[in-house]
Amino acid sequence: MPAYLESFRAWKSAYLQGASWEDRRGLEARIAAILGVFLLARVDGKSPVEYLTEAADKAFVRGAALQMIVEPPYNLDVLAETYFATAGQR
Repeated sequence: MPAYLESFRAWKSAYLQGASWEDRRGLEARIAAILGVFLLARVDGKSPVEYLTEAADKAFVRGAALQMIVEPPYNLDVLAETYFATAGQR
């Protein structure tokens, strides 16, 4: 899991460095607020990811997505730490 978390942090840093159209904190909060919906769509939507085949894995992503929707994290660091800590306990 540490490699995935580091990858996420590298993506976040690179993306936010290039995003000059909006306040960084506002953009980060907006991304964190909608990421749960995107995750849920990729499990149960019209175009599900093909690599998520195990029922337990789908259930984990659904649960994490629903948690993000019900209680949106206020920034991407909180989102990532919560998601990867939970994934590491599986």
